[in-house]
Amino acid sequence: MVKVKPEGAMLIVFPLPKTETETESGIKVMDFELLRGEVIEVSDEWSNKYKKGDVVLFPDSEGIGKTFTYQKRLCLWINGKPFTEGGDVWGKIIEDKE
Repeated sequence: MVKVKPEGAMLIVFPLPKTETETESGIKVMDFELLRGEVIEVSDEWSNKYKKGDVVLFPDSEGIGKTFTYQKRLCLWINGKPFTEGGDVWGKIIEDKE
């Protein structure tokens, strides 16, 4: 398997499905909202901030990321900098383990 290592402030994310419905014939249909994504690969620059499996929020916009197929899934390149610093990431979802 080929592995891609992002450079600079980049992340590779897999857009997560928003909802999953099933038709009467049993076909599962997923709606994607490009506001949440699972981090698949992290650049060295961001390895102290993100790790594989983290879920990040980013804007649903034409200018965000380039799509490509990686590990047999449609993924996005996004800028790992915070949105307030000119990047794409609005935040990281952290599970509350109470």
